[in-house]
Amino acid sequence: MLITKAILHKVNATRGLITWHFVQNETTGACKAIRNDGREYTYSDIADMRNGYRFVRDNYGFLPV
Repeated sequence: MLITKAILHKVNATRGLITWHFVQNETTGACKAIRNDGREYTYSDIADMRNGYRFVRDNYGFLPV
């Protein structure tokens, strides 16, 4: 089962609302970010995912939900 750790969103003029869900697999501990259009980005661990969250938030103007 996937546990949502954080969510970021941003309104884009051409794409509408873009949402990233940062999740962790409860069983395996695997971490990834899933965008509302199905795009996924895999992280090596929870610390790497936190760095990815900060990067998306700080560099692309996404806001926490």
